[in-house]
Amino acid sequence: MAMLFVTAALGLLIGLAGLPLAAGRIKRNAWYGFRTPKTLSSDDVWYPANRYAGRALAAAGAATVGLSLLALPLGWVMPPAVSDWLALALIMVPLGWAVLSCLLYLRKL
Repeated sequence: MAMLFVTAALGLLIGLAGLPLAAGRIKRNAWYGFRTPKTLSSDDVWYPANRYAGRALAAAGAATVGLSLLALPLGWVMPPAVSDWLALALIMVPLGWAVLSCLLYLRKL
């Protein structure tokens, strides 16, 4: 059950990490953002791709937080190993969706 609290906290961090990207405040760099050869090639690709990625990260983070809090009562009745796998899924599924949707969006640019 404790992992569901950790998962909610990680979801909050993921969501917060997406906000500067969604606001278009991050310049092209080698450390932070949706970095691919295509996005690093030009500001005309970097900013729209990173705005989209920021919104996707914020949505993934919000989904992780919300689902973790909804699953919290289940954590009281399920074995710890099951709760841990659930916590992992609550992080990976929204993040996987975010990455896939960003890659599909990048193909359109």
